[in-house]
Amino acid sequence: MICPHCGARNEIGVRFCRKCGSNLQHLGEYTDYVGAAVRSCAFFVDVLVVAVPLALVLWITTDLSFFMIVLVLFLVGWVYCAALESSSLQGTLGKMVAGIRVVDSYGKRISFKTASVRYFARILTLVFQASYWYLVSFSDKKQAIHDMVADTYVVMKGSCSPDTPIHELPRWYDAYKQ
Repeated sequence: MICPHCGARNEIGVRFCRKCGSNLQHLGEYTDYVGAAVRSCAFFVDVLVVAVPLALVLWITTDLSFFMIVLVLFLVGWVYCAALESSSLQGTLGKMVAGIRVVDSYGKRISFKTASVRYFARILTLVFQASYWYLVSFSDKKQAIHDMVADTYVVMKGSCSPDTPIHELPRWYDAYKQ
């Protein structure tokens, strides 16, 4: 979040600027965290676009065991997610369709390393599946376990700071906000 008074970068959700001490609570509208429903839709788009076709090709064209196919899918998923989330797109194809992006605590693009940590920390999210729905649905910043481990946030495109260019929001956004 950018302080409008001194221009300093501050972490998302802080109340006062770390440099000049200005009140930043009125900037809350710039951070629109994304909940479980939209994130799940983005995940299913990614599965349909990447995982299902790749699994079918591997199953039909190779004689790999089920374990090897799952391992290849996991590694391809890692490169796919980490590369796209750390790129200037800031999200996978599913996230782009949903109009969301992944940012760090300053609202900026994450690195490949951070995106990789986020991807591998999803194992924790899978282990504690019930907590995922609770955390992403009811916590203030809607972070899942893998977001907390990597210190990332999933936000609507155009949110985070007043200096971020506002992109056209998806058509479903008005219904989502109500």
